[in-house]
Amino acid sequence: MCEPTVDELLAQYREAAAESSSLVRTTDPQKANQAHDRLHEVYKVLKQTLQGQQGILALLDDPNPEVRCWSAAHSLEWNPLCARKVLEELATRDDLLGFEALMILQEFDAGRLSFDY
Repeated sequence: MCEPTVDELLAQYREAAAESSSLVRTTDPQKANQAHDRLHEVYKVLKQTLQGQQGILALLDDPNPEVRCWSAAHSLEWNPLCARKVLEELATRDDLLGFEALMILQEFDAGRLSFDY
């Protein structure tokens, strides 16, 4: 069996990030949890290489704000300046995603944000 390419993994990452959206979490938590689990597994693979990290960084400009939020949260580890800018912008939203972006920043600043699970 062939290993997926970075581009294939990034497509899976983007799809799962979009599927784990705030709206899905409130309407279908099981679907959102499954999407989150897929997202986390793909993230763990992508973060191991520079090409994977750069791919996640490229998603900071994605049109979907949920994808931008996830990619920013994950990118805090290797590019906090770019990631913070996106999260600060998202935190100005008056919705659940804005609150989530604010909490991500607060947890990161407090040294409690970790995706090592």
